[in-house]
Amino acid sequence: MRIGRSKTTYYYCCFMSSASLWLQVVLVLFTIPEILKGCDGCWEHERIALLPLKSSLHDPDYFWGGGKGTKHHSDVDCCHWDGVRCHPTTGRVTKLMLWNENSTTRPYLNASLLFLPFQGLRALSLQSYHILGCMENLGFLKRLEIFDSTIACNNFLDTLGTVMTNLTHLVILDASLSSTIPQAFCNLKHLREIVLQSDDLRGELPNCLSNLTSLQIFNVGGNQFDGDIAESPLTTLLSLEEIDIIFNQFRIPISLFPFFNHSRLRSFRAGHNRELYGDDDQYDLVRQDTPLFQLVLLHLSSSDGNNVGGYVGPAFPKFLYHQTRLEYVSISDVRIKGAVGFPWWLLANNTNLGDLQLPSCSLSGQFQLPTIVYENLTRLVISSNDFLPGHIPHDICTFFPNIDSLSVSENNFFGKIPPQWSNCSSLQTLEASDNQLSGEIPKWIWNDSTLLVLDLSSNDFSGGLPPGFISPSMNEVYLSRNRLGGTLYDQNGITGDIDYSGYQLRILDLSHNHFTGKIPKWIVKLRPRLRYILLNDNHLYGEVPAGFCLENTNLIDLSHNRLSGHIVGEIFQCTLYGEQSGYSPYGGMEFVTKTHIYTYKGQVVNLFFGLDLSNNDFTGEIPIQIGHLDNTQVLNLSYNKFTGPIPSSIANLSQIESLDLSHNNLSGAIPYQLTDLHSLSSFNVAYNNLSGMCPLKTAQFSTFDESSYEGNPFLNCTLPLVTPNPSVRSTTSDDDDDDDGEEGFIDMESFYVSGSVSYVMVLLIIASVLYINSYWRRVWFYYVGVTITTCYYFVVDHLPVPARYKVWELRV
Repeated sequence: MRIGRSKTTYYYCCFMSSASLWLQVVLVLFTIPEILKGCDGCWEHERIALLPLKSSLHDPDYFWGGGKGTKHHSDVDCCHWDGVRCHPTTGRVTKLMLWNENSTTRPYLNASLLFLPFQGLRALSLQSYHILGCMENLGFLKRLEIFDSTIACNNFLDTLGTVMTNLTHLVILDASLSSTIPQAFCNLKHLREIVLQSDDLRGELPNCLSNLTSLQIFNVGGNQFDGDIAESPLTTLLSLEEIDIIFNQFRIPISLFPFFNHSRLRSFRAGHNRELYGDDDQYDLVRQDTPLFQLVLLHLSSSDGNNVGGYVGPAFPKFLYHQTRLEYVSISDVRIKGAVGFPWWLLANNTNLGDLQLPSCSLSGQFQLPTIVYENLTRLVISSNDFLPGHIPHDICTFFPNIDSLSVSENNFFGKIPPQWSNCSSLQTLEASDNQLSGEIPKWIWNDSTLLVLDLSSNDFSGGLPPGFISPSMNEVYLSRNRLGGTLYDQNGITGDIDYSGYQLRILDLSHNHFTGKIPKWIVKLRPRLRYILLNDNHLYGEVPAGFCLENTNLIDLSHNRLSGHIVGEIFQCTLYGEQSGYSPYGGMEFVTKTHIYTYKGQVVNLFFGLDLSNNDFTGEIPIQIGHLDNTQVLNLSYNKFTGPIPSSIANLSQIESLDLSHNNLSGAIPYQLTDLHSLSSFNVAYNNLSGMCPLKTAQFSTFDESSYEGNPFLNCTLPLVTPNPSVRSTTSDDDDDDDGEEGFIDMESFYVSGSVSYVMVLLIIASVLYINSYWRRVWFYYVGVTITTCYYFVVDHLPVPARYKVWELRV
């Protein structure tokens, strides 16, 4: 029996071993096609689905998290295309990056159908598309990125939380979601990264976010979230390493006490929110006053620069005294009343600190330098504080030898720029505006090839500028509101055959000074990068140099000078205003019109387009090519000597917000097409010689009162100008339409006045001729007598019979 059992066991084991072997063989046979498919390339139906999108495939390193793939452009194997990654065994597409790099159009992308073939897709990145559908077929995704796109899906975040529960990384930037964060979004419990930046999201952060216990990066900057961050679910997520809530409406405790237990926290960006409030008393009552985190980056500020809603306290927040790894610190728009002097202890405690920005912190006392050299500090911003009046320390470059950006604006510094600053061999940005600095601008500034941005505006500098003061490396020069003078062309002009192709100048602001002479020709040659030219409020004269129209120019301000001559159509006919640039100016600019003061700084500068030629002596007609400035927002030609009609082509300026043509000698009618300018908020044609009817008071023109038209004696504003009905055909010839189409109506008042004046003039001319020439006088009276006699007998001969009979009977 034992032997039988052993045999049975033996046979059973042999059978199971054979079955297991055959099972493995079958599995191998089934996987061979998959392996061969992976060896041969991508799947055919996936390749066909990608063919229409091949031009949009993109392959940056960061998306793949590793090295770049091969760049074979085979039409057969899509796994070797840019922006495509496939599984090494199955050959299925696992990663896709579709970036539309055409800045003018956004193609439509049907996300509900396009990605159906890609069952193995794990990572998807889309940029600049009109996305149709909710991506409900992509539940297997682990990484989703959407940039600068529109999403035609109601409750898109709700769909993500319901369908894509495997997501670990979610990045959506500039998608205009216009919603709140729904409860279903909290089902994404595997998320390690959330970036919902500039998506027009609002409301409070839902408490269910506390379920995302794996979350490491939380970025919702540039939205409209509100509430107290100390009561948000972020305070319970101890896994957080980066928090970015910049540009929202949160209330934030400056102590950061609710995050003291976040031992992994390295970055906290909460600038430009509704309120920074002090809660030091709260954590003074507990034992733990030392945070567990060691920050590398810190950014705190209130929502504006006027300290409204800003923190007011006696000292810096206490947690800063316990930080030793800070590399970036920016605290602004707070009022620290008890801080006398500068907090150099921040540098002493954080030896790796390279960027220190403390503008508008109400720092007081004497500004003094530390006693230790800090080689790691590269940027120092101390602008807009309350330091005692004094000279700028001359040893800044000694204690900070590697500094490349220095801002000391809006303080009480006076005197000259220290000559020792010429030793700052790495200095690229120097901002010292709104002080009381005086003397001549040192020559080393113009000879320093490393300086990129110079802002010395609103000081008391005097003297001239050396020849060729613009170096090839300079990007921005702000010298407005000083007492600088001299002839720009003769004394400062760049002469000779110089190659300007390497010049980087984008902004030149020499306004509100005492420069004389003509506009230098070298300004014209600094193309195509020069985008902002401000020469207003000087003493310049002469004509605008030939070729002054600069491509890609956003702003030209030549107002309040003595410029003269005709404005040729060339200045408008070329591309005066180019595409919006991604370049972000460091400094700020002020553009003044009669009713507005436009102040721009940073990236917002790129969104402004304007032309101001007011308060000069320009003559001639306004060229019709002015209608080519289709992006301009401000056009000011007031206080000149322009003549002729207002060009109807101005109606092409669809983006214009301010139009001022007042105080000229313009004549004719106001073009009725101007009523189509729906963005117009300021309009002035006062004190010209305009005639006819005022525009129809509709849309924007209903907001303009009589002050916009005063000073035009032949302009009738009692009855509005009625826009002609295009459906009614004119019976006149085409030639008549061309001649009179610009006005479209007859001014009857002017017609009667001119007819009467003409009649009187004819009588006076006849009387003068008869008085002077006796022969013509005799002939005139002879013909008058003959005409009277003829008329008498004509009347008598044609009287009715009863009348003739009565006359005959009387004579008898």
